[in-house]
Amino acid sequence: MQASGGKMTVIQRVVAPAQHNGPFNPNAAKPNNEGDDLPDMENPAYGGTHTNNTGLSGGRDGIHNAAYGSGVGNTRPDDWAELLRLSNNNNPWRQLHLLNDNLGGRGLHTNLVPGSASFNGQHLGGAETPVKNWAGSAEGDVDEDRAADYEVTANYNNPDIISNYIIENFHDVDNFAGTIEERTDEEMEEGDPELVREDVYDQQRDALKDEHEDWISDYVSDTFASSFTCTAKFYERDDDGDVYSTNQQNVTVSYQ
Repeated sequence: MQASGGKMTVIQRVVAPAQHNGPFNPNAAKPNNEGDDLPDMENPAYGGTHTNNTGLSGGRDGIHNAAYGSGVGNTRPDDWAELLRLSNNNNPWRQLHLLNDNLGGRGLHTNLVPGSASFNGQHLGGAETPVKNWAGSAEGDVDEDRAADYEVTANYNNPDIISNYIIENFHDVDNFAGTIEERTDEEMEEGDPELVREDVYDQQRDALKDEHEDWISDYVSDTFASSFTCTAKFYERDDDGDVYSTNQQNVTVSYQ
């Protein structure tokens, strides 16, 4: 979606190809002696929600099997229906897990963030797949010799935004639409319909379109994460029974 004056640059950014600076390397040097026990596998942990019920962080320590969680289901951010309506149902985005469902992550508001297919693919390739491949088999068997700590933090554009701003702004847009309809009807009654259509009606429709585009841009800017910061630490038991770990690794997934 394109508009003059750079208004929709945030939309253009989140439909552009994403990138990561990884991937994680589970086979990196493991200089840290952790004794003779792998870490216990903890329950998934989440960091709460941001604007419009989107997740802040999700992670799990000591992962050593597939530990399936749950899919997205019908979980959506607040006002998602309004985004669809104002986008004419042309919505290229999807819900993304912070902690992958194959690592135990659940389809909860605290663990889901809207993003593009490209962003999802970069997250998968740069962070999720290396952890899944290291931390256990697809059949769910416990790996007695490997484990991983893994966490994903969503970084937002407006960390302190008031959560009901979007809802209030949406009502303002609808009120504006009603005002345009009333003004157009009045002009049609008082003047030449054809002149009104050319000189007033179309201009007012353009103004309403601008308001809708502003709302979509604000919504995406405030509701979508601009990047994910992913951290991981990989553990392995050697032939002597000692457990060693990598230093913490970091991968950032972002829109270009």
